[in-house]
Amino acid sequence: MKRYDELTHDELIMLSPEQVEKLIQLEIAEEGIKFVPEPTTPPKSQVDIQKSVVAYSVGGLLFENKADADNVALMPLLHEQSDWRIGYAYNYAEKMENVAVEVKTYFTHDDLIRVRDELQTQETERRRYEHDREAWVKYKNETSDIRKRVLGAVEAAGDWEASVVNGTAAYQKYLDMADGNSDIAAIFFLDAHWNEEGLCERVLVMDKEKLDGLKAQVIAKRDARQKAQKEGGK
Repeated sequence: MKRYDELTHDELIMLSPEQVEKLIQLEIAEEGIKFVPEPTTPPKSQVDIQKSVVAYSVGGLLFENKADADNVALMPLLHEQSDWRIGYAYNYAEKMENVAVEVKTYFTHDDLIRVRDELQTQETERRRYEHDREAWVKYKNETSDIRKRVLGAVEAAGDWEASVVNGTAAYQKYLDMADGNSDIAAIFFLDAHWNEEGLCERVLVMDKEKLDGLKAQVIAKRDARQKAQKEGGK
């Protein structure tokens, strides 16, 4: 089990997203940080309830049977009234006019209890989710530097590989310009990529003694060029 800083460039660039995430989790474990999974947003379902009870209203009274309501509507009915000018404590009975049967629909008590329980369950799940998300956000903040380090190493490996590919293409171009003379092409490459540590050794596949000899020639070439530029500026 290797940590990210123990992997080579070649190993880093071959990592899948899942393997990168595993390396991040490994570093988190090494830091002794408790893992907190991202909470799943609870589904918010629509409350399904329909009015299914039909009742017949007459003068404020409800009847289950329409025939009963019709019979009552034909009776002389009174309702309680009051006159604010006298005082609401003094009530009187007044005959109801134009009494009609009104059809009304209602929810069942069982349905209302069911909906109440569903809403309570949703609220409990929402509060649990908010609590878990707060813990997860805290965990993400605590581990953000670790994630940046691992992803940065993987990105740097990718950048290095791109540099090698581009450097190899550049060397081939120098080789063509030098009519196949690998020493001249290598000198061109070393001169152009002088400050890119490690790239020259990776692209120019040759023994160290020969490479050091070519570097010496490049140093002399660069010194001569710099001297000529100074003299030209006088």
